[in-house]
Amino acid sequence: MKQIFTSILLCILFVTANAQTYHPTLNVGEKEGKGVAETDIGVIGKTDTEIIHLTAKGKGVAMGIDPFGFINPVGIKTKVELNIHLYDYALTLKKELPLGDIKIAGLNNPPEKNFEFTYQDKKKNIWIIYSTNSKGANHLYRTKLNESRTGFEKPILISRQQIGADKINKQSSYSIELSESKDLMCIYSFSSNKKGKSTSTYVEVLDADFNRKWIMYSKVPQYEKNNFTNKLDNTYSKLLNGKNKNTLLSEMGVFHYFNSVTDKKNNNITHILYSFSEGKRNAIIKPITNDKIKKKGLHLVDYNKQLCLIGLYSNKEEKEFVIEGLFIEIMDPVLLKTTSEKMIKFTNNQKKDFLISNYFPETSFQLNKFISKDNKVAKKLEKKSKIEIENDFIAHNVFINNNQSFTFVVESFKESSIISSTTTGGVGSSRFLNYYEDLCFINFTKEGTINWVSNFHKYQKIDDNTFFSRGLFLEQKEDQLLFMYPNLNVDQIQYGEVSLDGKIKAKDIYTLKNKRIEGYWFDPGSFELLTDRQFLGNSIRSFKKRMIMMDLKTVN
Repeated sequence: MKQIFTSILLCILFVTANAQTYHPTLNVGEKEGKGVAETDIGVIGKTDTEIIHLTAKGKGVAMGIDPFGFINPVGIKTKVELNIHLYDYALTLKKELPLGDIKIAGLNNPPEKNFEFTYQDKKKNIWIIYSTNSKGANHLYRTKLNESRTGFEKPILISRQQIGADKINKQSSYSIELSESKDLMCIYSFSSNKKGKSTSTYVEVLDADFNRKWIMYSKVPQYEKNNFTNKLDNTYSKLLNGKNKNTLLSEMGVFHYFNSVTDKKNNNITHILYSFSEGKRNAIIKPITNDKIKKKGLHLVDYNKQLCLIGLYSNKEEKEFVIEGLFIEIMDPVLLKTTSEKMIKFTNNQKKDFLISNYFPETSFQLNKFISKDNKVAKKLEKKSKIEIENDFIAHNVFINNNQSFTFVVESFKESSIISSTTTGGVGSSRFLNYYEDLCFINFTKEGTINWVSNFHKYQKIDDNTFFSRGLFLEQKEDQLLFMYPNLNVDQIQYGEVSLDGKIKAKDIYTLKNKRIEGYWFDPGSFELLTDRQFLGNSIRSFKKRMIMMDLKTVN
């Protein structure tokens, strides 16, 4: 057995399937930054000759917390100023255009024109959407970037909400969700009424030209049961600009919102799903409950005019969450009636594939640790002992393949903090360590058959000095999954491809220096699709940044 796993050190398996193979090249742009706290909202549009990018800037303290507790820099000032940057495809900054009095609210009073989100329509027009308060009502407007790129055209009213007894925010917080095809857009806003134990909701679906398909104003009651209390909320960061994993707009024009609440007494979680659709006066509400299992990492998927809920499950009797397999529920997207519900229990062999890997980075770190862990799991399998998967995996995404199978991607994530004390007994200092370890790919059918499970032994250690380089680039191209991350342990940016039959290849594509790319921290999670074979991302350091273009070159 030892010989089998020692041989892994000598051989990295490569894809033999017919999928296209790529070699990414990275091109670093100019240095940018003016000594103020700045964060990127991201690419908001593109033409054949220019890339249109939006940033938020402000003086003073920097703030912003992501889902894993890391701080992202964005000036809070009184109002955060917004700027459009126009680049050519060589990443040369051609023009910077401020949005003027359209700003993001900071800690103090909101601006007169509060930025909500951006949108590029199919005619390549760039729209800035903002809200304002006047005469007892909240108004939502859109304004278009002019063709000369010198300013904005006259604003057009999208909607008007009366500020009444429910006390909708004078500067209401709107959010946007696009369908996968971008043919439909949903604008929504929630405002909680504590006394009435309800949430006032505004949900409107429009086509790509801002023509209204349907609109719903309704009240959603708070969910209260067994010590649970829940209200709808959409006050997530404006910096996400619509990138919210808890929402889904189907191609049929049905808007879904997924929420969860925690029992304060025992930390049990109840998930709640809401459906807003044309012709209904009120939202359909469905608690996702099961007396036998606990669920985590749940994702909404629009699949063949059905709504799928996919995640991991553990048996209820387990004190801790121990991953037993996959949970799949298929529902009618409007009424949320279940048509199929399956708990796909992993076999011992599948658990082995979940934890053991034949695939490593080209330049590896702590290989002996991987081999030791793999040998322990293999011995359990040999003795027919039960193999357990601990609760240290976070769910990244669910991808639908051309053969109509699903691929669910999860990653091992462990966190720890080190607190030192002073001689007087007080806290001297603290620092955190986060470990992003194995990537796991699970391919299965909607009927509940697991086709394969593949593990990639990555190891990425992030501390409070290197948190800008946390995360993972993960995209689907044709029937391959592409992933990329900076392995600071070996000063390499590492890239991998997962084929539809579960084979993985990996290689180093860029050598870092002192854990940085040309003096900047490489941010893998910032990359966005720009063209068919180009992705645009960032490298950053305090108050400065450099754009990075990744080109996928075909390998014969």
